[in-house]
Amino acid sequence: MERLKETVCRYKPLIMYLFFGVCTTLVNIVVYYVCAHIVHTGTMPGTVIAWVVAVLFAYVTNRKWVLRVRKLLQQAL
Repeated sequence: MERLKETVCRYKPLIMYLFFGVCTTLVNIVVYYVCAHIVHTGTMPGTVIAWVVAVLFAYVTNRKWVLRVRKLLQQAL
């Protein structure tokens, strides 16, 4: 169990990055669906809006959680 904990701590930034990457993809898909099919903005505007929202989501989450984890790990070492 201790070895698992050590491995998770070692790869925590990678795990966080992958998790928020999947979340960013889901945000893109949901925003595109809402724009293109519910609001009827069309395919191209829906794609652009979804891309912008997904990039903003990725920026905020990576800055707040993913990169912060790396800073905290560097301080701990």
